[in-house]
Amino acid sequence: MTGLARFVVLLLPFASFLGQPSRSIDKLPDCNKVVTDVPAAWKVVDTARSRVTFRLPPDAKEAPTPQGCIHGCQEWTADGLTVRISFGLWGEGSFADDRWAHACRAARTGFWLVIMHGQGERDLVIWPVPPGVPVPGDYVIRAEWTSAAAEAAAGRIAGSVRLK
Repeated sequence: MTGLARFVVLLLPFASFLGQPSRSIDKLPDCNKVVTDVPAAWKVVDTARSRVTFRLPPDAKEAPTPQGCIHGCQEWTADGLTVRISFGLWGEGSFADDRWAHACRAARTGFWLVIMHGQGERDLVIWPVPPGVPVPGDYVIRAEWTSAAAEAAAGRIAGSVRLK
């Protein structure tokens, strides 16, 4: 193998790493369009297992036994919208590269709010990051939608997240 070929082979692992999105909250762009005006009729959700509250449309109903939860979760559904808060330890390594590639952050009083969209998907992940990053958070909120109205509601849910 020539010297040049050996050099290229040695660089391949670094080249693939350079194509990966940053997994650092500090390096995320600011979210430009976080909607914080939530209708007064929306109900406040305050789970006992999280340090945040968020708001849901008034027609959202809690699922009595959500499925597929490893460390526990709660789930609500409304017209074209499903919202789930999943408990566990969530850190910068918990999310796929395609999520980080479409992520932004918003400053909130006392914490960062990281919002991740999947490429071409009809959902978003809302990760409230408590003070002391990179200490993992203990919950994430995921909203999935099937209509434009439900997508707008998901954006308002992200903007409604508050620290208790």
